[in-house]
Amino acid sequence: DTDRSRGLGDVYKRQTEMNEMLAAKIKEGQNSVVRDKYFTFTCEADNIDDATSILSRFETQFISLFKTLGVDDMTALSGEDRVNLLRSITRPDDRGHISLSDIAHSGWSSRSFVAPTSIDFSVARNRFDFGNKHGQVLYFGNLPADLTDELLTVLSDLPINMVITLHIRNVNQVKALSMVDTKICLLYTSDAADEA
Repeated sequence: DTDRSRGLGDVYKRQTEMNEMLAAKIKEGQNSVVRDKYFTFTCEADNIDDATSILSRFETQFISLFKTLGVDDMTALSGEDRVNLLRSITRPDDRGHISLSDIAHSGWSSRSFVAPTSIDFSVARNRFDFGNKHGQVLYFGNLPADLTDELLTVLSDLPINMVITLHIRNVNQVKALSMVDTKICLLYTSDAADEA
């Protein structure tokens, strides 16, 4: 009986050491967690046919671009996949796969399956809770046009679950050149004022 309890004590000791080591690695961000990255892009179009054509071109260009960067396993998600992905983020405790036929037969929209059952904004001024998850939204306005992808790299390397949304709007080339000229003029004016 003493040998058995000594053996169980050794097992417990090893389990404790392993748990402490794993906890330390998780704190360091070295937890061998696979991070999936999803890109959603939209377009403005006069009708669904034009939108389908534009989005198809975007998809082809996007996948081609990432293949040149060495990403070979990029695929477009179906509507059903997107609903289940969003649901896994906003309703993480709900298990089970939702099919488009489930949505069609329910008479509800896909939003009803994706939206959290409740969101509590009373927790703190800058935080919210949904289910047993806690969230925070940070907004960065007026990002510089020359922003590199380093920001995305730094953010995606953080050891937390997060959704990063970038809303990027193309600017007409003539308008963009005019904006650049205006900024250059403002810089020259500022420099001249500083020298005076």
